[in-house]
Amino acid sequence: MIESEQLTEKLLQLEQSKDRGKMSHLRRWWSPATKHYAYPVIAGLAGGYSIDHPPTCIVAALFAVHPAHSEKSKNFGTTCRLVAGKHKDTFDSHFYRLLASEDLLNDLAPILYRIAKRAKNEGIAINFTQLHKDLCKWKYSAERIKTDWAKEYYSVPDSSKLDIPTS
Repeated sequence: MIESEQLTEKLLQLEQSKDRGKMSHLRRWWSPATKHYAYPVIAGLAGGYSIDHPPTCIVAALFAVHPAHSEKSKNFGTTCRLVAGKHKDTFDSHFYRLLASEDLLNDLAPILYRIAKRAKNEGIAINFTQLHKDLCKWKYSAERIKTDWAKEYYSVPDSSKLDIPTS
C-alpha cells in the first residue's frame, strides 16, 4: 500500500506533467463501464496492488476531477465547510449524507465525488493526503473520522488564520 504523502506527490507530478490522457483515464474510474481505463494509471502511480485498494482509487479519481491540493484544510470537513460557505443551510443535507455513509465504495465515494465537483466550481482545494489517510482507516474508524469531519464542518474558524480582510 502506498503512503498518503507519496500518493499525493505522485498525483501532483502527474498534474504538473500536463498528461491529459492519464487524467482523463483516472476520471473514467467513476463509471462502472469505463473503470478499467483508470487501473493502469493507478497502478503506475501507486504500484500494481493499488487497483485493489479502494482508498487509493477513490483519491486518485477525485484528484483527476479536481486537481487542487492544499494542506491548509485539516480534513474533508473543512472542505465541506468552505463549499457550504454562506449557504450552509442548503448544503447541510449533503453533509448529512456524507456522515450517514457506511460503505466506502457504494455510499461514501459517490458523495465525495459530488462534493469534489462542487469544490472545483467554487475554487476550493482538497487535502488529498488527509483524505487518503482517512479513507484508509474508514473500515475500522469510520465513526471517528465522521466525528472529526463534523468538528471541522461545524467549527467557526479563527478569523486571524483566514485570508479575509477585517475592517
